[in-house]
Amino acid sequence: MNNDSMNNVFITMNDMNGGNRIGLCWSRLRVMTLCFMLSMLAYPMYAQNSKEVEKAMKRNESLKQQIQTLSDDNTSLLNKLNENKKLLQQRKNRLQELKIQNERTNISPEQINEMQNKVDSLEKDNNTLKTQYDSLKKVMEKKAAELYGLNLQVSEMGVYSDIETKQQYEQNQALFSKRFSELDNQQVNNLVAHLADFQKMDGYAEFEKKVKFMQQNKKLYDECISALNNKYDAVKVQQLRDQLLPLRENKENKEKGFYKLNTAQFNEIDSTDIRLSRFKGGMGELQDIMKKVNNDPEINRLRTEGKNRNACVEAMMKFVGNEPTARKKEWKNQSVVERYFNMVPYLDKAYKTYKKELSDKPFQTTDIEKEILAFEL
Repeated sequence: MNNDSMNNVFITMNDMNGGNRIGLCWSRLRVMTLCFMLSMLAYPMYAQNSKEVEKAMKRNESLKQQIQTLSDDNTSLLNKLNENKKLLQQRKNRLQELKIQNERTNISPEQINEMQNKVDSLEKDNNTLKTQYDSLKKVMEKKAAELYGLNLQVSEMGVYSDIETKQQYEQNQALFSKRFSELDNQQVNNLVAHLADFQKMDGYAEFEKKVKFMQQNKKLYDECISALNNKYDAVKVQQLRDQLLPLRENKENKEKGFYKLNTAQFNEIDSTDIRLSRFKGGMGELQDIMKKVNNDPEINRLRTEGKNRNACVEAMMKFVGNEPTARKKEWKNQSVVERYFNMVPYLDKAYKTYKKELSDKPFQTTDIEKEILAFEL
């Protein structure tokens, strides 16, 4: 590295006498960049056994902590410098004011002595600040040298190693046990895109299969959630349920890259399948509610008259309500809302929209009603 490495970034500040310019400050961007580089640092480059691996990992962690502490220290020092600079300027301004007043005003010896004492006090304060300033300057220069040394280490040793790869490899294993709703798509896609980075790791062949299995299941889960949030598509729902079936059987075939789900994953997949299975029934229940409202003689009379809005809404809510009653023993006393609408986001939104539209415009056919009744079940 050349000497330019020492000049990462700087700002200049006047010294106490307003003369020379000195570069003291610190670039947060450079610190963050250096932290990132050190976070990937592995030492030594190639570990030959488990003891060397453990030693290198501890060294990495130590370097990360050093750079973080260094960054925090310099931030604190910079804040202190800025505060002292402001205070010093205030004192210097006040001192100048006192000197001018002393020169232009005819005052008694006692007053002159009193003013001189104030001036002397301010000058003493300024000298104290100057000492603090110089001390902070030395500390900042020392810290800058430390960071330069660490930066040099990074340059000489490289920024990516087998040890860092091993750390990432082990961390990625934890993704296999996560529920699919907790997996981040970008994280999964990035892992798939960089699978080749882990080819030298033990058990890579099995790892590769698990990654692809996880990616497929995440994609399937997301498609199911999308289907539950959008208009009912009987063909699509059935296709998704057919794909969920092997996962729900929870069998394993490692040669084909098919693995058993853990309890949390299995319950999530099973619940998703149940929710999909209730989409059609829920559509039928919502259509039934709408038909009852439209066919009720009392409601039709109130709508035709178009006068008593409150009475019309009240009559409608007898069928819509907040909790339409259960009708079948196998529902275990669940209401239509609990069994269907709460299970399917699209139906839940449609049901709530229907109630609101009826309340707002009871004498008109609602927009959501047209959408729901258009489905042929």
